[in-house]
Amino acid sequence: MLIIGIDPGITGAICFFEDGEIKDVIEMPNMADGKKNKRQINGPQIFNEISVRIKGIPKKDVLVVMEQVSAMPGQGVTSMFNFGQSFGVIKGVCSAMQLSMYFVRPTKW
Repeated sequence: MLIIGIDPGITGAICFFEDGEIKDVIEMPNMADGKKNKRQINGPQIFNEISVRIKGIPKKDVLVVMEQVSAMPGQGVTSMFNFGQSFGVIKGVCSAMQLSMYFVRPTKW
């Protein structure tokens, strides 16, 4: 089984585990967007990065484990919105790829 661990933050990462071994780790793909060139995650690149690594593996043998995001005390409204938006993009990409997903609270992560 291939397990894909995802930290959905803009400075997060995607890790690929197979048979108890780390196969690859990549920084979260991101891009500049808007008038202020603010960084946001790059959904199409996430799709490409995952697609390359799961090629030839039956989807039933791939599991995505991602941090379950929620509001945290002390974080600003804008940063929480951006974090939630990143989570939604990644969840959408994995759903479109028909990959099984499991969400883990940060305290368990």
